[in-house]
Amino acid sequence: MKRFISFWIILQLFLMPVLADTVILGGDSIGIQIQFDGVLVTGTYEVNLDGVKYDPFTSDIVSGDLIQAVNDIPIATISDFSSILLDHINETVILKINRNEEILERKLEVRQQNGQIRSGLFVKDEILGIGTLTFIHPQMQSFASLGHEVLNSETQQLAPVGSGTLFKSQVIGIRKASVHQIGEKQARINFSAQIGSITKNNAFGIYGKTDQIAGMPTIETAEAHEIEIKEAIMYTVLENDEIHEVLIEITHINPQSAKDIKGFEFRIIDPHCLSLTNGIVQGMSGSPIVQNDKLIGAVTHVSGNDPAKGYGIYIEWMLEESKSDLYRQ
Repeated sequence: MKRFISFWIILQLFLMPVLADTVILGGDSIGIQIQFDGVLVTGTYEVNLDGVKYDPFTSDIVSGDLIQAVNDIPIATISDFSSILLDHINETVILKINRNEEILERKLEVRQQNGQIRSGLFVKDEILGIGTLTFIHPQMQSFASLGHEVLNSETQQLAPVGSGTLFKSQVIGIRKASVHQIGEKQARINFSAQIGSITKNNAFGIYGKTDQIAGMPTIETAEAHEIEIKEAIMYTVLENDEIHEVLIEITHINPQSAKDIKGFEFRIIDPHCLSLTNGIVQGMSGSPIVQNDKLIGAVTHVSGNDPAKGYGIYIEWMLEESKSDLYRQ
């Protein structure tokens, strides 16, 4: 009976319209915290082993490896990792590593120098960043943001989600964009104001669950064919936590039969926004774009040649990803 009910729910979800829907409009500045399901290797360095130089790279431990256990003891944080290594100074330990979903075992030599552990590994257990909330789906109690993946800066690989949290944040300054330098919002994350939990990070954004829906107005979403070459409004925070309406112009539409983050092109024409930012800056990713009173997409990237020009993902792709995350759960 349980299997039948589950199948019926999944069938109903697949019959739901994906191309258009009604959602709560975002535009809020958000803080993103992604914690890995283990400890991520971001690099290696040489260690002196009795006068002989040793680098874990020679033991086939490489950047992007996710260490999930040491000597069969599961680890979740750097603190867990360090604690176990401290018990095995001048010994060899066995690491259980997740590499592209393949589980491997590798040996690691552990030494101590000047009272500090020397493993030859640079590691981290979480990522912090900022962005803009795109929408909340009130029926599914889910959210979508960014329109592109969260990458680990050291490895430039997709950040693996063990668990994650979305927080409110406040913009405290902006470093302006230029042709030669990407600008950025400088924001303070409010770790006491949780918006939701992150369950998925992929090429089309971050997605998860939220209960922040009470009393918020909704907006219809548009299908790609409804988008026009004309003005539209981008919603984003430029200072503090106030959402601004930024005037943009849709300049090109790319027909797509499969998901892609560069669905349409636009340029910012709003004088106030340009005076503060010179164009699209880091932290604007996910900013929702509205045309003809419908949500059409979200900001994903800036053009390399002109910071006032950028790209947007069709909102239907983000809706599809949001609903597929629900199927997976």
